[in-house]
Amino acid sequence: MIRLNFTLFIQMGIFLVLMLVLNRFVFRPMAALLEERDKRIKDPGADARGMESEIEKMRLKYEATLNDAKLKAIEERNRLRKEGTDREQEIIKSAYKASEETLSEIKGRIEKEVAIARETLRKEAVSLSSNMAEKLLGRSA
Repeated sequence: MIRLNFTLFIQMGIFLVLMLVLNRFVFRPMAALLEERDKRIKDPGADARGMESEIEKMRLKYEATLNDAKLKAIEERNRLRKEGTDREQEIIKSAYKASEETLSEIKGRIEKEVAIARETLRKEAVSLSSNMAEKLLGRSA
């Protein structure tokens, strides 16, 4: 026969504490696992679709970064080409100027040498014509 005394209340208290502990550490985690399993069974492609959308986002981000890098490379190449062309023009101009100066200097020297040669030839022509006249006439002039 069942007797109602204070041990019944102790047993009910132990039972309630045990239920709270088991609920917290066993029943709730088990229910969550079962619910997760049901989700996976019902919709197996959900994870794949989620991964596909994430991969697509990453691909688009990669392409955008790649396009930005290409644009920067093209801009840099164009800038370097322009700098190279400008530098080339400067070098050509300075070389042309130096060649003009050298050419005018050489022309000046040639003109001086021609003038000296003409003067020398005039003197020699006078001397030579005198010698020829002496030889032809047979007397000194």
